[in-house]
Amino acid sequence: MIHEKGILRTVMTTAFFRSGKFKLLLLFIAVTLSVYFLDTNDELTASVQTYSIKEQNSIGGDEIKNGKKTIQDDENNIPLSHYEDNIQKENFIEDRNNILFVHDELKSDDDNDEAMKSVHQIKNDDIDDENDYDEDENNEDDNDEKSFYRSQHENDIKQTFKFKGILEKRLPKFIIIGVHKCGTMALATFLSIHPYMVRSRAHEVHYFDNFTRQAMGLNYYLNQMPYTYPSQIPFEKTPAYFDFGNIKAIYEMNKNIKLGVIACNPIKRVMSHHLNKLKAKERLNKQFNGTYESCVMNGDKLNTDCIYITRGLYIEHLTRYMEYFPRENFFIIKSEDLRYTPVAVLQKFEKFMNIPKFFNNDTLYYNNTMNQFCINKPYWKNPYMELNRGCFPEHKNRVHPQVREGIPELLLEYYKPYNEKFAEIAGLGKLDWGL
Repeated sequence: MIHEKGILRTVMTTAFFRSGKFKLLLLFIAVTLSVYFLDTNDELTASVQTYSIKEQNSIGGDEIKNGKKTIQDDENNIPLSHYEDNIQKENFIEDRNNILFVHDELKSDDDNDEAMKSVHQIKNDDIDDENDYDEDENNEDDNDEKSFYRSQHENDIKQTFKFKGILEKRLPKFIIIGVHKCGTMALATFLSIHPYMVRSRAHEVHYFDNFTRQAMGLNYYLNQMPYTYPSQIPFEKTPAYFDFGNIKAIYEMNKNIKLGVIACNPIKRVMSHHLNKLKAKERLNKQFNGTYESCVMNGDKLNTDCIYITRGLYIEHLTRYMEYFPRENFFIIKSEDLRYTPVAVLQKFEKFMNIPKFFNNDTLYYNNTMNQFCINKPYWKNPYMELNRGCFPEHKNRVHPQVREGIPELLLEYYKPYNEKFAEIAGLGKLDWGL
């Protein structure tokens, strides 16, 4: 099997750096070889065949065209089991060691930093894990997608909403693009319980910040999306898009797409970023000798090249997006609003996306022990929500350690003009982002 993978890896790597007819010829050779190796490596075969943009394959009798599996809805009396079993057959695309990821740096979420460092020419040698990995959410069982669709389509929808049309994979109509360590997980989780909002199965997709995956085409991206009816809104969240996203590619996919930004006090975000990095390194059993101060400070002055700091320059990132998208395409909120008045924020989102009213005071409850708003039991959609009683894990509310005196004041002074401009452009009013 190792020898087979080596042959295919060589062909696919060569194809990646070629173009035109020669690239198509190499892809044809790769598919032919994959068929030859079918008996010994079915998953490898599926991975190579997925690369073909004009894919037509059959999985469980359902036709796939351009990455879309066509399935009639429940009005035609076709049971969910007809397609639920096939969902798992497509999960090979999640394999982090897929041979199509020709850069070794992309074999794990944490190592994706180095690839992005070379792509974006970031000069900071201590770049963080941009994938905003959350261990608790990513530990969901592989069968969660079945549970999600069963809950979403059999219970909530039949009782409250009536969807018509074809149930298939569609490109997203809404993307949460940032901000890293500002509450994107909470926003995405809350939105996902609305019957009209259907989230991608992957915690974060990382397509528009990864040139290798973009080279695989929109069919790859489409395969990461959930099954939806025409009136539903498929969405994903990848906060790395705000800083490192290929904005032009997002625009070319859908110039009318809606984009979500949840921003927080950048001074606190700096420490959250550092703590997240420590956790990611620990998870991967990687040694990390860096400290908060070694990145943030350069002697007695701020190290403004530290990635902890640069990712908090919200106005610079938002301005790049506004070169392509008008202000009305953005749903921009403060993290403290979602934390303390989540229902009001979610109702505001319903108006923004022009979807039916769903969120009310019964949707969420306040957990005094966890000191946070949580999802009420009737709306739990997967074992992750049940495990935490609809709440987010404790480390999401962890207390930040004290830092050397004077550093917060330096950050406050540095961020002040950027924050004021961001608040003006984003329409957030006066920001209470002090120490």
